[in-house]
Formats: sequence, C-alpha cells, structure tokens
Amino acid sequence: MNSKSETVLPTMIFAYNSEKGGPKTLEYKLNSLNIPIFILDLRAIKKDNNKLGNWILEDILFRKTGSGTDKNEFLKTNVVKSFDYLIFINKSTNSKLLNGNSNK
Repeated sequence: MNSKSETVLPTMIFAYNSEKGGPKTLEYKLNSLNIPIFILDLRAIKKDNNKLGNWILEDILFRKTGSGTDKNEFLKTNVVKSFDYLIFINKSTNSKLLNGNSNK
C-alpha cells in the first residue's frame, strides 16, 4: 500500500455552454436595464419599499454556479434574503490557460 498522496490533474479542459437566461430570470431582467456594469444595494431597495423595486423582493430564477452545476442552472431564490449587494456585469470573457510559464 502506497501512503504517498497524489493529485490527479485533468489532462483536457472542455468548454461549457451555459443555459440562456429566459424572461423569468434575474439576469434577463437586469440585462434589460441596458446598463453594462452596476451594483445594487439590496438592503436599501428592501428598506425603500419603492413599488418599482418590488419585483426584486420576490422569489426569482437565479443562476447557480459551481462545479456541481447540472442541467437546470436556475433556482427560485429570494436574492434580497440571500445577499446584501448584487454586482451585475453584462459581459465577461473566459480565462486563458497558461502553459505553466508566464514568461511567454
């Protein structure tokens, strides 16, 4: 029995195509504001009790991310109960894998 601990690294990395957020999702609604990057203070929205912000106080389909993402990426979530702030970035790009040498 070998007591040596070994780490197995993946030899190939695959692209993952995410599900498109439909009209009932938080990201769709935030994207429809046509503001590329912004921060929402969810605590202030809740405190204001403004009718224009009521939609975000209710359960809404919210994209879950992580290594265990399955076919259904969206879960009904009350974002105001789950988070204090929300940072929205309309467009992001994938990272570039380095070949172990940052001098290239």
